[in-house]
Amino acid sequence: RKSPDLVKRVIRLEEEGYAATLGEGLKRLENVLAGAAAGTPLAGADVFQLTATYGLPLDDILEVAGDRGIGVDLESFK
Repeated sequence: RKSPDLVKRVIRLEEEGYAATLGEGLKRLENVLAGAAAGTPLAGADVFQLTATYGLPLDDILEVAGDRGIGVDLESFK
């Protein structure tokens, strides 16, 4: 049987790790958006890496990119 303190500590560490990974993903999204050529959608491979490696939800990527007038190549993402 696991002690409640151990369980709480493990949960806290997991939350902190996820937050750090998500923060890194947001930085990378900013870099990808900054490097996007005018009128060119974000490459599906870049979007896939942001979702698979950094846990950024696709909907959030679409929203941030859309707010900046940048599309996403969803066909190559799939």
